[in-house]
Amino acid sequence: MTKPLCATCCALLCASVALANTDTFTATGTSSGGATQNASATFVTDTGTLSITLKNLLSNPRTIGQDISGIFFTLSSGATNGSLTSSSGIELNIARNGHYSIGPTVSTGWALTSSGGTLVLQVLNTPEAPEHTIVGTSSNGTYSGGTYSKANSSLTGNGPHNPFLESGATFNLAVLGVTSSTRVTSTTFVFNTVAGDTRAGINPTTVPEPATEMLLLIGAVSAAGFLYHRRSKAIKRI
Repeated sequence: MTKPLCATCCALLCASVALANTDTFTATGTSSGGATQNASATFVTDTGTLSITLKNLLSNPRTIGQDISGIFFTLSSGATNGSLTSSSGIELNIARNGHYSIGPTVSTGWALTSSGGTLVLQVLNTPEAPEHTIVGTSSNGTYSGGTYSKANSSLTGNGPHNPFLESGATFNLAVLGVTSSTRVTSTTFVFNTVAGDTRAGINPTTVPEPATEMLLLIGAVSAAGFLYHRRSKAIKRI
């Protein structure tokens, strides 16, 4: 193998080690009150850090019981020593007639705690509550146009509950012991403004872990070296 090829292979191998790991969980079902709940959470782990994006996938919600107010999650490393370093979300106010207005991008006011071997990220039990739950899109499936035509008084013109946050709120955590190979092993989504309205996250969709990608890359590099060697021998015969 020539020096240029060797250098390229080494660079590719080193780059693969630095890749972060991504896990996505979803929660879909119906609450005890008959309200459809549909949410997702995407976790990205890297050295000492964890970022989370929470999405409410429900359009034109009927009640506050369909809003996301928190998430419980466990890590493969067992780490629970963490802090919320920053968070952001876009505020949204829903008027009594179902029309809404978009506010600024703000800190969510959510908090990170731990319980046993589980980390808990939520707005419940914070000074921000019961505001800043994550609400789904309007009747046209976006936050531009449409109305909250099905919403009841728990959403429309509700002073304590307004403003809400748009889907896609982000949270950045510093967690001791987390690496790019750390996985999220389980999640439980929290809905509503009272504790106990929860739904387990299921079907994680993952990208290959760095170790897996490295093995694949090593195989590709070996194959490239083998082909190069054969080509060199063929040229010599000629």
